[in-house]
Amino acid sequence: MAFMLTRTFLLLLGYIAVMYLPIQTGEGYDRIDTSPLLDMWYRWDAGYYTAIATYGYSWAVFHKVTADMAFMPLYPLAIRGLNTMEHCSTRACATLNGILISNLALLISIYILFDFIQIQEGDTIAYQTVALLLLSPFSVFFSGVYTESLFLCLSLLTFLALHKDRFILAICTASLACLTRTVGLALYFPLMIWVWQKYWRVQGNLDTILLSIRRFLTPLAAHIPVFIFIGYIAFMGWHVGDWTGYFKANALFWKRDGPGHLIYWLVMREGGSVDDMVFAVLYIILVIFTWRKDLTLGGFALAAIALPLLSGNLASMRRYGSVVFPFYWTLAQQANRANKLSLIYLVSIVLLIIYTLQFVTWHWVA
Repeated sequence: MAFMLTRTFLLLLGYIAVMYLPIQTGEGYDRIDTSPLLDMWYRWDAGYYTAIATYGYSWAVFHKVTADMAFMPLYPLAIRGLNTMEHCSTRACATLNGILISNLALLISIYILFDFIQIQEGDTIAYQTVALLLLSPFSVFFSGVYTESLFLCLSLLTFLALHKDRFILAICTASLACLTRTVGLALYFPLMIWVWQKYWRVQGNLDTILLSIRRFLTPLAAHIPVFIFIGYIAFMGWHVGDWTGYFKANALFWKRDGPGHLIYWLVMREGGSVDDMVFAVLYIILVIFTWRKDLTLGGFALAAIALPLLSGNLASMRRYGSVVFPFYWTLAQQANRANKLSLIYLVSIVLLIIYTLQFVTWHWVA
């Protein structure tokens, strides 16, 4: 019910904005010649994902470093799969299929998130956490043609698998997350923390030879998602004849060329906004509270925030942090009074309305 209500609210809000508010026009502000309820989702990165799903990667076609090298393949590949099944290759089909994938992943995510928290803290905190996620200021990205929901789903599946001691499944979902977003590498830390707690924290002699073998091989297996990520960017580099192609694409087209550029951003304010800086500070505070609560969740949250920070650009920092699910859990725990929770809901809803209206009218949000 919460999923349906919030998604319906976004559709109505977006429809009103597209129909009655001025929209940015000109080169780079493409729109789909179809219903406003579909066109409202075709904004910014959605153009890249639908183009990759429909035509393939530019770097693969032209054998040179291109902007789409920064986009990982799993999400557009899933869209392409649905396009092929439907025998449709238009932008409208790719947009619709991207929306279907994102919302299905979001629906699965909130069920996993609810069950995961309910087991440990009961119904109240679980409901509050899911509500905070669905009412996030950047919830529009969870239902759009973006990777947020798919990454959220794979992250939650990784933690669920670790919670149930299904380490092989956790490696598989973490590997898929690394092929969805670069910050999928953040899941390496929960994997290693789990290995340490399971096999290395216990001192003394090991009881069996089998346990000794597991103690040796399991840490190696935890590196598989990282190797898969490295393998993919190495493949791109080999294909374009430049092993640093992935990093060059991020530096040339997306201004992400290392921590040194972050100092330049703080001085010149080029790439990012004050909002991004404010949310970056908020996310760092939430990392501290999350770390104090749980080492595994805190390690994931820290890495998920550190990776975009170390890229040297705060642009889209708001969106990067919005997909770190432990933050919503931490907020639900800290809002231990009705007035605190009501204030958080109010701020989230107001920002959600503002950012959604900006997004669908082709104004940069994150």
